[in-house]
Amino acid sequence: MKDLLLQLLSTMGLMSVDLTNFAITGSPVKKGEEVLGEMNDLEKTCFAFLELQQNNHKELHKKMDAVEEGSPEFLELQTQHCLLKESTKIASGLMWGSIHSRFPNANGFNGVGVRDGNQVVRTPKTDEDQEDGFPFGLGAHMMIIGIGNRG
Repeated sequence: MKDLLLQLLSTMGLMSVDLTNFAITGSPVKKGEEVLGEMNDLEKTCFAFLELQQNNHKELHKKMDAVEEGSPEFLELQTQHCLLKESTKIASGLMWGSIHSRFPNANGFNGVGVRDGNQVVRTPKTDEDQEDGFPFGLGAHMMIIGIGNRG
């Protein structure tokens, strides 16, 4: 499956770096989180691609800020931005779809996350989640109905 994803992303012109040995580094497992297992190769590849695209997104915005809006160069950069945004939606959907299918949420937990060392964790409900009257917090409901901007 990982090879198929790499081939698809490569065909779309979105791959310029070998992502096969990428390891998630960042926040450690927090108190109250339950480690469910390790990300599979597909999930790791998608996560690495998303991290790479986040850096590309920042660089693209710097370039867009440096050229005149409406110029041919700006329009080219705007096209690249649209492609980047759509490619990240695809990779994110694949990664989270795979994670949620392998580790379905359980009652009493807020969600699923990824932590240092490619670990998949369940995050516990907090008091804040219950204060707004929504079972998984207002933020989760905003994302479901599309109010939050993730771009």
